[in-house]
Amino acid sequence: MQAIIYPDRKLMLAGIPLWGFLLRHIGEPVGLCTLLYDAQYYLDLGYAIVVAGVVWQLNRLLILQIDRQYSWASHPLQRFFVQGPLAYALGFLFMLLSSIVYNQLVIKRPAGFDINNVLSADLPGILLFVTILNLIYTGMWMVQYHKHTITFLQQKLAYIKQAQAIQAVEEKHKPEAHKKLLLVQQGSAFVPLAATQLAYLFKTGEGIIVRSHDGDTFTIDGTLEQLAGQLPVQDFFRISRQFIVQKGAVKRVEGESSGRLLLYLQPRHSSQVTVSRRRAGDFRQWMEA
Repeated sequence: MQAIIYPDRKLMLAGIPLWGFLLRHIGEPVGLCTLLYDAQYYLDLGYAIVVAGVVWQLNRLLILQIDRQYSWASHPLQRFFVQGPLAYALGFLFMLLSSIVYNQLVIKRPAGFDINNVLSADLPGILLFVTILNLIYTGMWMVQYHKHTITFLQQKLAYIKQAQAIQAVEEKHKPEAHKKLLLVQQGSAFVPLAATQLAYLFKTGEGIIVRSHDGDTFTIDGTLEQLAGQLPVQDFFRISRQFIVQKGAVKRVEGESSGRLLLYLQPRHSSQVTVSRRRAGDFRQWMEA
């Protein structure tokens, strides 16, 4: 999946001043009309807006960093237990330190001012702000993830249609019934691969694996039964229910006392490749043809 790009510029321009205003008025017993005539109110409001802006940016940077490591789609629990505590810790510590510095060192509140009263209102407010902020970004992540998924499926559909068009042209101009080109998958990409490039195909619990003569590994949709009927029989032989081999990939054949044949392939396969005694005769005839 591509990196998430959050469309949050306009949201920040509107949200930071709004939340700064709310932070300033949380726990404020004096009415707004009275505060408008107090010069100190505007300093406090500016401070609250700065706090909201810094906390927003800290959380945004944190979210962008966590996006690189944990996906809400594949690792939701890890993401929740990493992002949540870090976001609250950043908001709490910055609010605590900035409030102490602003009230006691910058504007130097008069004697009798109790910083605890301010913190009792500011800290819950900033924690609520962090909660809402992370919920908003999580929602935007889900929307962007949905868009990326739709785009990927549309590209996949386009690749399939392109492959079908290529196949239709081949079937129209070539009398052979066998496929000359297969659409294989490597990661999230689809690659057209000529049948002459295939070394062997085998079935695993994850699907059908294709190995090329160059040693590249791909996956392909379908079953071995379908693929065996689509590949040229003079070049490909199904040696077992799990394996189809191309003649050029067989570099050596050894007979066993049980009647089976042991094949040495190039590129090498991770496990032993054998032909059963029942199919050994047909395999020899196919190799000699």
